[in-house]
Amino acid sequence: VLKGYADVFGTDRFYVELQENGLEEQARANAGLVRLARELGLELVATNDVHYMEQSDYQAHDVLLCIGTGKRRDDENRLRFETDAFYFRTGEEMAELFSELPRAVSNTRAIADRCELELEFGRYRYPRFDVPGGETEASQLRKLVEAGASERYGDLDSRVRERVESELGVIERMGFPGYMLIVADIVRFARERGIPVGPGRGSAAGSIVSYCLGITKLDPFRYDLIFERFMNEGRNEMPDIDLDFCQSRREEMIDYVTQKYGREQVAQIITFGTMAARASIRDVGRVLDLPLPVVDQVAKLVPASPGMTLERALRDEPELARRAEEDAAVGEVLQIARRIEGLTRQPGKHAAGVVIGNRPLTEYCPLFRQAGTEEVTTQFDMKAVTEIGLLKIDFLGLQTLTMTRLASDLVAERTGARIEPDDLPLDDEETYALFQRGETKGIFQFESGGMRDLLRRARPDRFEELIALNAMYRPGPMENIDPFIGRKFGNEEIPSVNERVDPILEETYGIMAYQEQVMRIAQAVAGFSLSEADKLRKAMGKKKPELMAEFRKKFLAGAVEQGYEAGVAETIYDHMERFAGYGFNKSHSAAYAFIAYQTAYLKAHHPTEFMTALLTLDMGDTDKVAEYADECRRMGIRILPPDVNESRAAFTVTGERTIRFGLAAVKGVGAKAVESIVEAREDSPFRSLLDFCERVDPRLVNKTVVECLVKAGAFDSLGVERSRLFEGASHAIELGARAHQDRAVGQESLLDALCDAAEGESERRPDEGLPEVPPWSERDRLAHEKAVIGLYVSGHPLAEQEKWIRLYSNADTRSLAERDGQEVVLGGMLAAVQRRRSRKTGNPWARLTLEDLLGSAEARVFKRTLERCGEELAPERVVCLIGRVDGSGSSPVVIVDEVVPFEEAPARLLGRVMIRVREEELDDSRIDDLVSIVKGSPGQAEVFFRVEREGGPTVTVRAGNDLRAGPGRQLA
Repeated sequence: VLKGYADVFGTDRFYVELQENGLEEQARANAGLVRLARELGLELVATNDVHYMEQSDYQAHDVLLCIGTGKRRDDENRLRFETDAFYFRTGEEMAELFSELPRAVSNTRAIADRCELELEFGRYRYPRFDVPGGETEASQLRKLVEAGASERYGDLDSRVRERVESELGVIERMGFPGYMLIVADIVRFARERGIPVGPGRGSAAGSIVSYCLGITKLDPFRYDLIFERFMNEGRNEMPDIDLDFCQSRREEMIDYVTQKYGREQVAQIITFGTMAARASIRDVGRVLDLPLPVVDQVAKLVPASPGMTLERALRDEPELARRAEEDAAVGEVLQIARRIEGLTRQPGKHAAGVVIGNRPLTEYCPLFRQAGTEEVTTQFDMKAVTEIGLLKIDFLGLQTLTMTRLASDLVAERTGARIEPDDLPLDDEETYALFQRGETKGIFQFESGGMRDLLRRARPDRFEELIALNAMYRPGPMENIDPFIGRKFGNEEIPSVNERVDPILEETYGIMAYQEQVMRIAQAVAGFSLSEADKLRKAMGKKKPELMAEFRKKFLAGAVEQGYEAGVAETIYDHMERFAGYGFNKSHSAAYAFIAYQTAYLKAHHPTEFMTALLTLDMGDTDKVAEYADECRRMGIRILPPDVNESRAAFTVTGERTIRFGLAAVKGVGAKAVESIVEAREDSPFRSLLDFCERVDPRLVNKTVVECLVKAGAFDSLGVERSRLFEGASHAIELGARAHQDRAVGQESLLDALCDAAEGESERRPDEGLPEVPPWSERDRLAHEKAVIGLYVSGHPLAEQEKWIRLYSNADTRSLAERDGQEVVLGGMLAAVQRRRSRKTGNPWARLTLEDLLGSAEARVFKRTLERCGEELAPERVVCLIGRVDGSGSSPVVIVDEVVPFEEAPARLLGRVMIRVREEELDDSRIDDLVSIVKGSPGQAEVFFRVEREGGPTVTVRAGNDLRAGPGRQLA
């Protein structure tokens, strides 16, 4: 309560009127209040003045009330606080206020005195795991681990036995056998039910016990993964095993845990959504009843940078400050928004966290039911439930696991052979070739533009290199990438530290990439136990000066004792200190590199099934669908338009290199409508639009659905123009609904039935009952298509220029977010041109929407460039924009320096066109053909013929000035 008031008031001082005997005695009487205030960093001050909120504080509090109740401020019937006196009243004041009910005060105090709550910490409250008679949790764990070890390693050598015994000893002494059994049981259930489970996550992948129990799939010996990074006796805290499951079946796992341990003992964890900078503006704007477009404009002026606040935004964004100063309503919104920014707005449900207790959770923490649902969550957040000893497990839904399973199912459906991702060989050449080419769109953890570029440079050919690249491609350790690549290819010498450190860093070419390497070095050089080394790793990662100084002293002493000179030990420690903060958890990187390898294997060997699975799982995201459709084009996989007679709800494989668009991916077509269509065509295909409307359920497949399907091209197989189908949709729906109604009351015409039997349904014409109207233009047809499926399937307005756009451009609309601050050349068609004037300066500027083959992006042209290039800006004009990417907003924007008309692009961006021919082909007719092709694509670029001669030098011949070229289909 105190913290909430402090946030609203904007002050860290609370004024409490104290009794005559002064602050100290009053503090003793209110010890709980004082302790809470001190923990929150608030100051309790003695004063005889009652503190009333300032007007601005009251406004903020009033607006907050409106947000909470969903009302506007000017609503006369809304809930209000009728007083501005918000403070802690003294006992005398309360007695005076309730003078007519004196027992109300004394009874309140009596109840308060009887209330007592003690939170007991340091005890674990997870349930006991049911074990067979005669077994304990510890003995059952040992039994399962030994069986798993024999299955994975065969005859156990001393190294395996030692590691198993060591880990089990720690687990038993720390009291966690039950925890490990519970997690193993959850994973076992998932695998038995065919629910995809990840190979591991986080530091648990470093445990041989986890591996033998089947919780993880990576052999810790093979990849030198450390148990102490997961659990050690020097770190007295509960282990934390997060589990990745198939996203679509995650709820089954939560249901299993709920049924096994009891509904009263299982709950998901609460989260608290706070009011971010933009959200607070939108909330306050709604309460003050500002027009939505105005609020939207103001909110979008706040940069979408991490950790952005309104205070920073007003300082860094001049336009926002100007709007606040010039518009009183906007100024009021921003003033109040700053007061409420950062406050808790609403409760939510943690995306993954589940807690399990050994008794009903109400005995340990309060619970909360989400409004309008039966879902129950804890009222304690993730950190608090762990502190009171409840077992917390993150059940994460990972779409990649769903996609991998779907792709494997599609392969089995087409070939009859099932792929088990966990059993794939890790030395497949085709998979590494795919990584080396950077063709990793859709590959888990490796699909960003920067990562694809890194893969092309690093050319990984071992699984260990995938682990390293995955660990280093993040802020901080990225500085190690160039040395890593240089050392791999022998362009840079691998520095030697000494005979003990060099083997530890050998797999990463002398670079300290992993936290586990820091721990190994501390063990090898200073004689630390791995438990102590983990503490050192943690201290270095958190950069705590006092702790770092203590560990430095201990490390140097240990190194000298191990025979190192003090200076050498200092150098090694300094090197560790520098890179430890960047070091990544190798266990986690290895587990996720394994998932990446699985997806890359599928893409390399079964590309059509892989892309079909990707498109299906992202079919609700039109941007992703367009991106993956472009990847299909690059791979030579053809995407066929949706078809009412062939398509299922999802994307489907229809051939070795063809994919059919899913009906559920068409906007405006719901799942129930798709079910009705698929069910209706089971007996025979649809022969006409009218036939379709008579057979589907008109309550589910209405006019909007039919029109969307027509626009998408789903009726093209009938051989009728889309324009006729679209214009005839209303009449066909009406006739179809009437036929359904007649059948429902048994009024189907006997004559119709006899005619159908005599003539056969196949005699019905595809265009029956459709009006004669002109066909849509290609541009209109494609525009309708894109509107309902998010991309062009049957063609593209830029199809003729596609090769040239790719040639001239060094970026596309999908990659702009990765090019922040860089200069780009972006080719495409101007879909919209809006000319504006700055309110502040009056200078002209223009906002452009440019479309390329992948999507659209915003660009802005300011005064100087507009004066020079303004004539080139017109809708539907194909141009190349040269400018700098500004990624500070919610989506990247190109600030344009130059606009190059497409016909001038060869001369201005390339300057020349090179045509390669073989000498033996150069007869008179061939030369005439080449000249004719060039003339068919006129332009300003110089033309060169590169004549390749067998067994002799290549000759380049420049054409005369009268033969110049430009972009055109013939030349492409």
